[in-house]
Amino acid sequence: MALTAQQKQILREKFASGQIVLSKREDKMTQSFRASVDRSIRRKQRNNHPVARYDIAARRAYLEYPDGSRRYVDTV
Repeated sequence: MALTAQQKQILREKFASGQIVLSKREDKMTQSFRASVDRSIRRKQRNNHPVARYDIAARRAYLEYPDGSRRYVDTV
């Protein structure tokens, strides 16, 4: 059975919000991954390196600098 676009969107939102967890192990792996990403971002900011982020509303990637300024990345 194929899912409609609306059903897929609902599932994506539930996964993103943590309402759906596939298993306890998946949950622990996800927590570990997120903690690792957070550490990496803090290390970059501490060393005055920009952090790559994505603006969902504008649908564009940008670099966020330690002073809080943003520079949107132009696509080719």
